Amino acid sequence: MTGEGYRTLLDCRRRSTALRARAFTYDQIADVLALDHHVSPLRLYRYAHGRTAADVVAAHNDLDPAGTAGLREARLYDYESWPATGRRPPARTLAILARLYQTTARHLVTEEAYATYRPRDRDLLDRADHRHLDTHYRPSHEAPALPGAPGAAPLPDIDQATLPGLAQTPWGLAHPAPPQPTTVSDGRATTTHLSPRNEALAPWPLASGPGERASMNLQPPTAPGLFPGSPGDPPARFTGGSFVDASGVPLAGAVDCAGLLRALTAEEADIKRRDLLFELALLLGGAPALPLLRHLPEGDRDRLATLARRQTAVDDSALDLLERLTARLWALDEELGPAKVLPVAEAKRALVDDLLRHATLTPALRTRLLRLYWSLSHLTGWSRFDLLDYDGAIHRYTEGLAAAHELRSPALLAHLHGLLAHMALYQKRPTVALDHAFAAEGWAKESGNHLQQSATAIQVARAIAVAKHDPRALRLLDRATDLADKSQGGSDLRHLFWLTAERVASYRTFCLIELKRPDLAISEAQRRLAAMGPDSVRERGILQLEYALALIDHREIPEAAAMIGEATGIVTGHSSTRLAHSVRQARAHLQPWQENKYVRALDEKLRSISIVKR
Repeated sequence: MTGEGYRTLLDCRRRSTALRARAFTYDQIADVLALDHHVSPLRLYRYAHGRTAADVVAAHNDLDPAGTAGLREARLYDYESWPATGRRPPARTLAILARLYQTTARHLVTEEAYATYRPRDRDLLDRADHRHLDTHYRPSHEAPALPGAPGAAPLPDIDQATLPGLAQTPWGLAHPAPPQPTTVSDGRATTTHLSPRNEALAPWPLASGPGERASMNLQPPTAPGLFPGSPGDPPARFTGGSFVDASGVPLAGAVDCAGLLRALTAEEADIKRRDLLFELALLLGGAPALPLLRHLPEGDRDRLATLARRQTAVDDSALDLLERLTARLWALDEELGPAKVLPVAEAKRALVDDLLRHATLTPALRTRLLRLYWSLSHLTGWSRFDLLDYDGAIHRYTEGLAAAHELRSPALLAHLHGLLAHMALYQKRPTVALDHAFAAEGWAKESGNHLQQSATAIQVARAIAVAKHDPRALRLLDRATDLADKSQGGSDLRHLFWLTAERVASYRTFCLIELKRPDLAISEAQRRLAAMGPDSVRERGILQLEYALALIDHREIPEAAAMIGEATGIVTGHSSTRLAHSVRQARAHLQPWQENKYVRALDEKLRSISIVKR
């Protein structure tokens, strides 16, 4: 480094120290320094941290998962000088430097430079977001503190300002009890019907035959909607490029059009393809849709656009495309979490709702489109639950129940009741969970589908393990395993694509913990973690935290603290608020050992990634 370069670094270090004292984030400091130093973003962030090239190289090589220690000072200077001189930094290197600089990889390159990367590399750059490591960074959504955990820490993806009128309890925000359904019995199963005053909650005009007008008696939440067609708002309509509410007024703030246009200008040089991507991104919720559209063949892009414009009739090929996109959204949800998926899923759901209301459909196509609407209600309900938006999740699941009743599908009814039971357990409402679990059990039996019966048996087992501490839960899981084995390749239920006999075993750990059998829970968790593939991101994190609880029950405190610390590595790269919430719940169980050196080390790690406050 030259003498002038070192003086510049010292000056930036002094300014950064002063700005950090005023709670500036590193992103904000880099913006300030950019006013005086016309260098690449990569160098600006090094200046913002006041670090020498040698220091950055050493830290990078320590963080490099490949362990090759391949970065050298001269190469870093090359990267910082590009594109004027030097060479372009690899996407993997930028992802590591983003973690080091506590920012996003996108912030380390200009939009013009970003456009030069391949689609797969752009996906990596889009994902690398480490702003949570910056102690002054505050995400737009925060969650309440849990009892026993040191400090009240922010968690991503919950905005308390959007939940007015909810009381604060020691467990966080108090959510109102789910409304009770109006039920009638025909001697075989209990059917939930719409009351006349709530008939307006049906997502579209329903048929009037028995068993087809169905929903829970649910009052719409008063919170403002975050996405087109959010719970509590009248259904959104798509009108050739923008979403409007029931009165025709544009939904302000639904999509950041200027930011989307900037991103597309950097990514796509061809004007026609850029315009088409812009239209499709608006259709599917804005910039979050770009990773989905990026890998979509041009023919599919054209087909989707003509479908949205209603320039073509809805046919089987159009529905094939919509179903493939939904399957891809499920994969992205597991990999990246609900915050990336929910805007796209809500916008796509609004499109399907619009087609159901206004498109000319044959009975077979309507049934298939209605099944897709159910699937998107399932996905958006699950995503909202994963963000701990309980009211929004209940509303979406309720609309899914209405669709399932119109489809006269006991399997779909069973599945959503099972998910409502799952959510009620997380809310520590075991009797509500039992209510939904037993309803799911009845519908699953009616369906005659072995795979759905397996999925439902899992939820019933979880519910009775928590509510009754009943050992029958383990026998139910054995039955679920047998049913999953019987249905190998023999089920047409797409929503259960994930369910195998091996996946059933992952629920045994939870039940063994509730039944106070930590020895068996530990061995089961170890076996399942060893067999789990790399694609099971959130599932691995949840299982690691259950493993930690079993270790705590077994008084293996160092091992439990280490396992919670391992799970936090998933939290930093995943937008599941539920996962971060579960980390803090697990830490609360260690409170009696808070002075233990392993627990203190865990606390410091949790503070470093803002799960608890410093």
